[in-house]
Amino acid sequence: MIRAILPSLLLAALATPSSAQEMGSHERGFYGGDYQIISRMNDLCLNVSGGRIHEGAVLITWDCVGTDNERFRAERVGPDGDMRLTIAGRDGLFCVDTPWQQGQQLRLARCQSGSPAQTWRFTGREPFAIRGAYGFCINIEGQRQTRGTRVIAWRCSDEPNEAWTFNPVR
Repeated sequence: MIRAILPSLLLAALATPSSAQEMGSHERGFYGGDYQIISRMNDLCLNVSGGRIHEGAVLITWDCVGTDNERFRAERVGPDGDMRLTIAGRDGLFCVDTPWQQGQQLRLARCQSGSPAQTWRFTGREPFAIRGAYGFCINIEGQRQTRGTRVIAWRCSDEPNEAWTFNPVR
């Protein structure tokens, strides 16, 4: 009996997407977890510049080293998979905010309930583009491969500098 069930269970497990693969499916396990957001283009992390977490701090790419300034949390804010990205461990105090103009650098702002500028959505499967307000995606400026590169808002274009993966951290 167990031998007959095991192949079916294995197939079901392989066919079921993980929460990190299918963000649009509203998997409960993803929201609220802490993650490094890693560029698929250059394996650098989304990072708060200078390590100081405060209102107005800008986002860059940097080596993934496990510090607090590269730990983000996705918090569900709507029934359709909308979320806000907060700095983990700060109780939702600072959110990644979408600039209203293309090419501007992403910054931290005090989280405001219902703010469209702080609402994000994943597109497709991993690696994801992360789409925010005004039709902008989280983008590495100029497809630069170097650490310290500005992370900006840019019209979504399916380019490699908009592809991100999520690595759970504890």
